[in-house]
Amino acid sequence: MARVIGIDPGIAETGWGIVELGDDGFRCVAHGCIRTRQDQPKEMRLKTIYDSLLKIISQYEPDIMAIEKIFFNANVKTAMSVGQSRGVCMLAAAVSGLKTYEYNSSAVKNIITGRGRASKKEVARCVCEILHMDKIPRPYDVTDALAIALAHLLKQQQRSSDASASGP
Repeated sequence: MARVIGIDPGIAETGWGIVELGDDGFRCVAHGCIRTRQDQPKEMRLKTIYDSLLKIISQYEPDIMAIEKIFFNANVKTAMSVGQSRGVCMLAAAVSGLKTYEYNSSAVKNIITGRGRASKKEVARCVCEILHMDKIPRPYDVTDALAIALAHLLKQQQRSSDASASGP
C-alpha cells in the first residue's frame, strides 16, 4: 500500500491531502489547509507552514510527497511567495525522509480529468468521484492537493501496469 501527501503550496493557504492506494482502490486518509495570517511577517508565515506540515507528516506517515510546480505568470510577487512556500514544504519532506515528486498543474489536470486545461471545479468533481467523497472539500487548494497525490499514484500505477504488460 502506498501513501502519498499531495501539496498545493501557497503563502496564505497551503492545501494538503493524503491519499493511499490499497487492495480496494484509492482512499482519502486526511486533508486540510494550512492557513497563515496576513498580518504576520513572511518568515513567521513560512515557519507556520513548515511546523504544521511536520506535524501532519508525523501524524499520517506518508511514504512520498507530491507537490505542485510553480506556475510563472505575470505576478512575480505571487510566484516568489509560492516558491518560498514550496521550499519549506520540500524541506519538511526532506527532514522527514520523504522523497518528493513535482507535477505541473496541467499534467495533474490531464491525469485526473483527461483535460490539461480543466477548471478547478472539474478537477474537484473528479477527485471526489475517484475518492468516493460525498462533498467537495474547500478551499480548492485542498482538492488540488488531493489531485496532486492522486495523479502521482495513478502515474505510478500506470508505470506498473506498463512494466507488467511488457513482461520479461
